[in-house]
Amino acid sequence: MSEKGVTRDVITISAVMPAYNAEKYIARAIDSVLKQRRQPDEIIVIDDGSTDGTAEIVNGYGDKVRYVYQENGGESAARNTGIKEASCDWIAFLDSDDEWLEGNLEMLEDVILSNENLVWAFGNFYNCDCRTETRKAAHKSKMVDTASGGKDFFDNYLVCFREGFHAWTGSNLIKKTVFDEVGLYVLGQHRGADTDMWLRIAYQWPEVGYEATPLAVYHKGIETSVSSIYRNFDIISEMIDKHLKLSAEKGYGADFVPCASGMLGNWIRDMVSTGDTEGLLETIERFDSLLTWRFKKEMRLRVKHPRIAPIALALTSSFKKCNRFLLDRFVPGRK
Repeated sequence: MSEKGVTRDVITISAVMPAYNAEKYIARAIDSVLKQRRQPDEIIVIDDGSTDGTAEIVNGYGDKVRYVYQENGGESAARNTGIKEASCDWIAFLDSDDEWLEGNLEMLEDVILSNENLVWAFGNFYNCDCRTETRKAAHKSKMVDTASGGKDFFDNYLVCFREGFHAWTGSNLIKKTVFDEVGLYVLGQHRGADTDMWLRIAYQWPEVGYEATPLAVYHKGIETSVSSIYRNFDIISEMIDKHLKLSAEKGYGADFVPCASGMLGNWIRDMVSTGDTEGLLETIERFDSLLTWRFKKEMRLRVKHPRIAPIALALTSSFKKCNRFLLDRFVPGRK
C-alpha cells in the first residue's frame, strides 16, 4: 500500500441508482446524493420499467440527474445498465429506497486515495427499521479495529466478512474496470446478487478499503424491497453451492467455508422468524456440515413445534444463565 496515495483529480465517481415504482422514496435518495460534501461527477437513475410517478419525479431534477429508462428486467439488470452508462472511473450504487449520509463519497474516496492499490472500498452503515424509525450501526467499531488491525483496509475481504463486516451496496465504491474482469450482476439472481458480486470481486482482489463511520442508511421493512419479495430456500442453496465451488477454484475455499456457514445461518434465522419454513429441513440436511449441531436442533424444533419452540428455547436460555451465575458465585476458581 502507498502512504502517499494517488492524485485527487484522477478520481471521478458515477452515482448509479436503479429504480422501480419508487415514487414514494426516490426523492429522499436523490436528495441525499445531492447533499454529499464530495459531489458525484454524475448521477444516473435507471428506471426499470416503472408504472408510477418515478419518471416525473426524477425528471423534475433537470440536468442534475441523468434519467435512463428500460423495460422491466429486475434490479440486477438495472445495475448492469447503470454500469454501462457510467462515464466515470468509479461507481457508487444507491438503491432508490435508501439514502447516503453527507460524508459517504468523501470518506470512501479518502480511503481509496490513501491506498493506491485498492480497487474497491466499503463503509459501515445504519440498518433502519422503517416501522419504528430506529437506526443501528451494522458494524461495531471496536470489533472493526480488532479485525483490521487499526488500518483503513482489510487484507482479505473473506476474513472480515466471516467476522461480520460485510459490504453493502449503498456504502460501496468500486472501480469501473473491476466489472470488466469479474463480469456484471447475474440476471435472475434475485436474492444475494450483491453478495455474489462482492465475493466474485474478493476472489480476485481480496484487499478492500474500509471506513468504520456509518456512511448510509439501509431502510428495511419496505414492502417492495427485493429481500422481502424473494424468500426461497432453493435460491439460498444455489447461492451457497455456487460459491463453495467458485471459491475452491480460485484458491479461497478454506476462507469461504466459514462465510458460507454464517450466510446460511443468518438467512435461515431471517426466514424462520417470518414463518418461511418450507424447504428448511431439506436445506439443513443438504448443508449439514456447515451448521452446528445446536443450530440444527433449534431450527428443527422451530419447524416441528412453532408454537412451543420459542417458550422452550427461552426457558433453556434462562436455565443456562442461572446455572452460570450459580457456578460463578459458588464454585471456587470459576472467575
